Amino acid sequence: MLFRVSVSYIYKVRLRRLRTGEAAVRPQHCHLARTLSVHHEAISAEVAARRGPT
Repeated sequence: MLFRVSVSYIYKVRLRRLRTGEAAVRPQHCHLARTLSVHHEAISAEVAARRGPT
């Protein structure tokens, strides 16, 4: 599996691992609401109505 991350992220993670020994993923700090969260029910209903081979 290939993950697309920036080079700066790799340096930050490696530096954090060297300094603290922590290698786990940290929670997101942005705390922005998801753009389509208010339409979740409508989207779920539409997806359920259009079940396909994919």
